Amino acid sequence: LGRRSLVPYRPRRHKMHPLVPLAVLFVWMGPPALIETFTLPLKEDLPAAQALLWSNITMILSGVITGALVLVYAQFSFARGLKGLGIRLRGLGRDFVFAAINLLAVWPLVMVMILAVTLIGRLYSGDTFQIDPHPGLEQIVQNPNGLLAAVVMIMAIVIAPLSEELVFRGILQSLVASYTQIPWLAIGVTSLIFAMVHGDPTHWPPLFALSMGIGYSYEKSGSLWRPIFMHALFNGVTVVSNLLG
Repeated sequence: LGRRSLVPYRPRRHKMHPLVPLAVLFVWMGPPALIETFTLPLKEDLPAAQALLWSNITMILSGVITGALVLVYAQFSFARGLKGLGIRLRGLGRDFVFAAINLLAVWPLVMVMILAVTLIGRLYSGDTFQIDPHPGLEQIVQNPNGLLAAVVMIMAIVIAPLSEELVFRGILQSLVASYTQIPWLAIGVTSLIFAMVHGDPTHWPPLFALSMGIGYSYEKSGSLWRPIFMHALFNGVTVVSNLLG
């Protein structure tokens, strides 16, 4: 749990200002919230499936814009540009294999957190307590729609992993790691923020455990593709399992 716990550990060199993550988080979270606020009256008369469809399309567009801005910023802020960030085409197959292995390794911890939240919830709220499902997935199950399911899968398996890993691992974790020189601290701080930006508190412990594994894979390999693949695989399994009941 010290500076030498992730060997070989090489901090990613960059010239980012310490306040950059705040600006990136605003770009990531601000526009979707504003669009949702202004379009809410228009969606009130729409069926639930159509309203959810437009919400996901909005999030996809926002994610694409955020990801593009982060990539442009990283190209000029990191030593060696995007390669210094961990975006390189060489070794993609290897990264995918190790992402799957790392996800399998952290999966039991995620399940333990889910079990712990369920047990504590039932202790305080009764035997009927259950962790709330993701609202979007719940809407898909309640309103079967092929187009909606396709859009949600694109958002969950492609756009969210790319944009969120660029923001949280690529920018935030890299910044904390470079200033503290303690990779586990950077992983922990990033994971705490990553979990808390997801609205439901019952989701925070399992998301924190997942994020710790994702952050570890980034620091261990130096490749941002591994966190992206881990995130995509986890979301893919979650979406498919919900669709299959």
